[in-house]
Amino acid sequence: MSPGPNSFRLVASLGSALGIAATIVACTGNPVGPALGGPQIACRDSVTVSSPAGIPQRVTFDPPVVLGESPLTTTCTPASGSTFNVGTTHVTCTARDAHDRSASCTLDVTVSAPPRLTATRFLAFGDSMTAGELNTTTCPGQTFIDSLGVLRIRYDPKIFDPTRAYPPKLQTLLNQRYAAQTSTVFNDGLSGERAEDGAIRFRTDVVSQNPQVALIFEGANNFLGGNDLTLTTPQTIEALRSMVRDARARSITPFVANQLPKRAGSCRGGPNASAVPSINEQIRAMVFAEGIGDYFVDLYAAFGGVPSTDLISFDGLHATEAGNTLIAQTFLNAIASRLEQRPSTLSSSTVLTSTDDQKKAR
Repeated sequence: MSPGPNSFRLVASLGSALGIAATIVACTGNPVGPALGGPQIACRDSVTVSSPAGIPQRVTFDPPVVLGESPLTTTCTPASGSTFNVGTTHVTCTARDAHDRSASCTLDVTVSAPPRLTATRFLAFGDSMTAGELNTTTCPGQTFIDSLGVLRIRYDPKIFDPTRAYPPKLQTLLNQRYAAQTSTVFNDGLSGERAEDGAIRFRTDVVSQNPQVALIFEGANNFLGGNDLTLTTPQTIEALRSMVRDARARSITPFVANQLPKRAGSCRGGPNASAVPSINEQIRAMVFAEGIGDYFVDLYAAFGGVPSTDLISFDGLHATEAGNTLIAQTFLNAIASRLEQRPSTLSSSTVLTSTDDQKKAR
């Protein structure tokens, strides 16, 4: 066979594809040499495409670079343009010459899909911290002098805005991350509720709402000023324990959050603010004792253990809207760590084989 200029270009291309140097010698006349060995083949780079809906996708890829004695046939299985399932599929390309000598290489086609959750119905259960009280600018009983010089009492202008509470923020985050599913987060917060009353309400609400997951963030009213913590702390722990057990008895996955940092000297968070770390340690111990330590949500740590004015309102107790965003993100992280499923994938590196080389090796 007399290699022409096209053969020289193919050698150069294959050498580049294989990462080796190719030396071409220019000849005059009509040189005659020994027949080439078995075919050589190099696959192109692996291909990754996304599937936002998590369904199979049609994928095309570049053909491999092939060198050998013509005529040559090249096939890839599955072929370019095929529909590939979510995950990683190994594609094998084979070159075969007229002497039935062959060489093969592989590449991967990966169809990536959004992660999925094992549950999509969430119940956000708690008090005003869940319901959406935020951005309080004054405290009960504050006095002021009006424009006429009269001493007046300023009442607490509580702001309730469920759209700025953490549950709808969490729902948005869930549906952004798990785009192939639709998650719902029902806001079941009740302002002014004590934990022991919440434990009673929890039993009826999990029946009516039928969630798969309960996000329990309860107890702030048990630790306000005027409470005897030697009594209210164990009451709160047992109320939370009751909710955990009720949830599990109904095959509901419970996540339990601890208390936010409170600002010392503030009208509502100030009293007993220094006791929050001890209270949180007892909440944590209960969660681990119930065998669900991986479902403990450490909001206190997420806030850095500090009642920042960016994250905690004027009253020193409730989260600001930015704080609610952080609460939602912290719950999302906990949910992802326990309930997220990713499509299984296989890994493969490009290989280069030749039946001719295998014969020589033997």
